[in-house]
Amino acid sequence: MNLAEIAAQTNLSETLQTKELIDKKFTINNVKKVNGMYGETFVGDLTLHGPKGGRKNIEAWLSGSKVFVQIEAMLENDDLPRENLTMTREKNSYGEPFVLSDA
Repeated sequence: MNLAEIAAQTNLSETLQTKELIDKKFTINNVKKVNGMYGETFVGDLTLHGPKGGRKNIEAWLSGSKVFVQIEAMLENDDLPRENLTMTREKNSYGEPFVLSDA
């Protein structure tokens, strides 16, 4: 078994960073809780909504203290998948945290 050949043939999509979701419209299909660099966080299976109606399935980090609480609430209320969301930053809050909003 040649590991280099296996790696070259594996077409893995890159997990997007949370900041790459800012001002984009998307659906969170499902999430998984993982241990990240700064503790527990979520990685989501999302569908990006394109400007001309196109859709693309991606994986993205859903990081940040407020986003974490929002996703926990969605899970508790069986609110996934959740459509028509966008990611923003709270400019007037300390650290400008990421926040999920209805688009």
